[in-house]
Amino acid sequence: MLSANQNAGGVINQPFFNEEDLKRLFGREDEKEELPPGPKPVTVEFQPEKPKLQEAQKIPESSIYPNSTPHFNDLFGVREERPSIFKLILRFLGTFLLIFVISYSLINGPALIMKMKYFWDTQYHNQQWATGYTVPAISSESRLIIPKIRTNVPIFWNVSQDQITQKLQDGVAHYEGTAVPGQVGNIFIFGHSSYYLWAAGSYKDVFALLNELSGGDKIYVQYNGAQFAYEVTGQTVVDPDDTSVLTQGNEKILSLMTCVPVGTNLKRLVVTAKQVGG
Repeated sequence: MLSANQNAGGVINQPFFNEEDLKRLFGREDEKEELPPGPKPVTVEFQPEKPKLQEAQKIPESSIYPNSTPHFNDLFGVREERPSIFKLILRFLGTFLLIFVISYSLINGPALIMKMKYFWDTQYHNQQWATGYTVPAISSESRLIIPKIRTNVPIFWNVSQDQITQKLQDGVAHYEGTAVPGQVGNIFIFGHSSYYLWAAGSYKDVFALLNELSGGDKIYVQYNGAQFAYEVTGQTVVDPDDTSVLTQGNEKILSLMTCVPVGTNLKRLVVTAKQVGG
């Protein structure tokens, strides 16, 4: 016979629920089941992308660059400023002016150097270029001599219009049909103030200082073994097509003509002188 303390299975004092059963029945629902030992899991924190600037929040480009047309570099996302039309024009004009000045200085270098030297000596050192300059003895060759600007150059007589450029390579040219020394009328003589640096000839700047002559300055012309003296009476600037300067008149006049400004043919400078002493 079984005692009262024995169950049907013949096991004494055997509880109806073991410890694990009690935990499952009465334990907290939020308790986590222990994980078996092993590597700890890696936690990755997700960061959402920041929202892009809305179109409505962008500052108007016209207020940032009022004088230019801005744009974006699509490849690198860098803002660049495109120069305005006004700036481009200024840049072009500056470049053109620089090129012009350099070219003008190179082409007319000898004449410009002569003018600067004359200005330096006469204005800063108060020296007269004619000081110590003596008129050379008369020779069989025709010469034009201007002591104030130290000019002594051959003269070619009765030069036609189509031969002037060629003759100016070797001196100055007397215009055909005008008077010759000793005659009543106007002796008209051409000369370069400046010419292309690479052009032939040694007299490309013979009249570069012609504008420095003033009333009373002396000019000498040697012709046919005789010397004729002239005294400057004035100077004028005329247009290239002004033929009134060729007027002969009733006096013994000498006219010297060259292009001005130096290195251009925009105008003509004409210095007039009257024969003295005969």
